Amino acid sequence: MKILFHLIVVFVFLLVKDGNAQFYKRKINSYNDKGQRTGLWFFYWDDENKVPMSRAFYKNGYESKVSKEYHQNGKMRLKFRYYKDKRLKVKFYNEGRVLEAKGWAIMEYNKKDTHFYYQGKWKYFDGKRKLVRTGWYEKGVEVASSENQNQT
Repeated sequence: MKILFHLIVVFVFLLVKDGNAQFYKRKINSYNDKGQRTGLWFFYWDDENKVPMSRAFYKNGYESKVSKEYHQNGKMRLKFRYYKDKRLKVKFYNEGRVLEAKGWAIMEYNKKDTHFYYQGKWKYFDGKRKLVRTGWYEKGVEVASSENQNQT
């Protein structure tokens, strides 16, 4: 029992002495061998790195998984969830972090540039999170829409 206690004390001492009590330290803002962004990236509105602008995960130079962008007040402005078939689930928020719109989009990459299109059904909300309008899009062009009739 004493041996186990001493091992724990030595282990804790080594962690504290190192100054980094994490077993795994994630690299941020790094590049792969081809010079492409990879892993977790943070961007900030200020030079002191206190007000976040965006948080994104990159794979082979392209955003993947979940990305978030923030207003200058630090509250989330939009959220992208990437899927393997180039589709994204998108949510837009106002400065009070109230949902304004949500829907699907497509991100197409080519050698010259990147294209972002609304695709499929989009819902738009008022400041009280009540549905006010629905729109349907095809490659960024609205092809149909409907107003919500149940507003009070």
